[in-house]
Amino acid sequence: MNRILGGAVFLLLISTIAAAQDIPKMEVFGGYSLHHQNHWNLNGFTAEYEYNVKSKIGFVGDISYGRKSVEGATANLSPTFENFLLLGGPRFSYRSEKVRIFAHILGGGERLKVQGSTSGYGIPMTRPYTNIAIVFGGGADFPIKGNFSVRLAQLDWVRGKLPDVKVGNVTTHPWVNQFRYSAGIVYKFWNTQASSD
Repeated sequence: MNRILGGAVFLLLISTIAAAQDIPKMEVFGGYSLHHQNHWNLNGFTAEYEYNVKSKIGFVGDISYGRKSVEGATANLSPTFENFLLLGGPRFSYRSEKVRIFAHILGGGERLKVQGSTSGYGIPMTRPYTNIAIVFGGGADFPIKGNFSVRLAQLDWVRGKLPDVKVGNVTTHPWVNQFRYSAGIVYKFWNTQASSD
């Protein structure tokens, strides 16, 4: 507990040093995404738009898509999994000249689709299914040149709601834990600077 408290105080002190820096008003990210769910790795993309209101606080819009085809002997054993996320929420950043470290809490919707199979997650999925999703995560950006930075890693824990399952008179409301890795390029718009407070 003392280590956690000490680490939080350390990050708070360091973040005050970054407050005097010039902060881009907007940042756009695009890149590769690996979405791990239901024991499968779905390959795709992640794109984000961020509006910075302060040096440490911004608001993010996030879109990602992943797809995985599983080879099998028949159609029912060869499903194609697709996952689409549309998210938004606050992001908190620590900035220095060499790195920007961030954490975020995002919420929105998740669209699940399974083709070539009668079920996904053991639940009938004869049509696309959409429900809520919550994401906790963060990452790091490293400036490379001019307005560009490279994001080597963004790691997110995705908690998605699945369709309700009724067995007899009992209805369950399952959730699934998923993980998403993203990496790519960030472009910063410096024309108008966010407040450094």
